[in-house]
Amino acid sequence: MSKTILVIEDDSDIRNFIIDEVLSHIEGLIFRQAVNGHDAIKFVVEPNQCQLIISDYEMPICDGAKFIEMLRDKNIQTPVIVFTGHAAVPITLLAPVIKIIENKNFKGLLQAVNDWIKEAS
Repeated sequence: MSKTILVIEDDSDIRNFIIDEVLSHIEGLIFRQAVNGHDAIKFVVEPNQCQLIISDYEMPICDGAKFIEMLRDKNIQTPVIVFTGHAAVPITLLAPVIKIIENKNFKGLLQAVNDWIKEAS
């Protein structure tokens, strides 16, 4: 069964690298893309549109923290992996956040997605 992952990243090179290089070899994944949290919310307000969200932390218009706050306000429980270039971000591992990957650790992101797939199966 396919799983849809929403990738929220304002840098198109990084967003495309995540999809085309880091995660493309995992079978059964479908990707949706957004450039910020405001653009992304339309993908999660309807149930089952995506099963996992990978979100950058720093983005224009609506950053990762604001997006996660919107998810919580709307009681949306889609799991979120926060992926950032920073060494530390002020986000806690409270639902829906399941993992924080810092320093643009692409190997760590791949491991987190593989772990999520195993747990979701």
